[in-house]
Amino acid sequence: MFWPKNKLLVIADMHAGKSGHFRKWGIPISSEILQKDLNSLEYLIGFLKPKYTLFLGDLYHSQKNREFETLKLWMAKQHTEFLLVKGNHDTIGFLKELPLFIYEEKILMPPFVFSHEVLPGITQYNITGHLHPATVIKGNAKQSIKLPCFWFSHDFAVLPAFGSFTGGHIIKAPKEDIIFCVSDKSVHLC
Repeated sequence: MFWPKNKLLVIADMHAGKSGHFRKWGIPISSEILQKDLNSLEYLIGFLKPKYTLFLGDLYHSQKNREFETLKLWMAKQHTEFLLVKGNHDTIGFLKELPLFIYEEKILMPPFVFSHEVLPGITQYNITGHLHPATVIKGNAKQSIKLPCFWFSHDFAVLPAFGSFTGGHIIKAPKEDIIFCVSDKSVHLC
């Protein structure tokens, strides 16, 4: 999500290091996952030229592994200021080694408040991540596909997970909510 007025790029749930964590335990996961995600993000940064890139939690998935150094070096080369609102996977002290500003619970940028999870009892529109929202599109011949989605409700928005190795949680949104499905090359109203 990009907010042009504030030159702010917002990314949810990258989960860098997750594939390395699985490989460390002997599970054969591609070592190219993180680089693919970083290439996608680098493209967005180059195209949009954000002053700030805000991660809505879960930037890094687990314990330090080889992918941490890859992320650290990559971040140092980017022409944007990185911000992180801590998520449930961001409890690890070594994140302070990354070139970013870390916020514990939220960042207020009226009329929005940015957080990892939906915050109860706030008056600003809450933009979050955490859920890895997805929806199922069904075809005529019993075909179906699960796609990540943006979920906009009256009080909050939930962004899809940016990381490609994160999975997705099928949401059950009220009919008045707006859902945008995301495929590799396009975004569609669902």
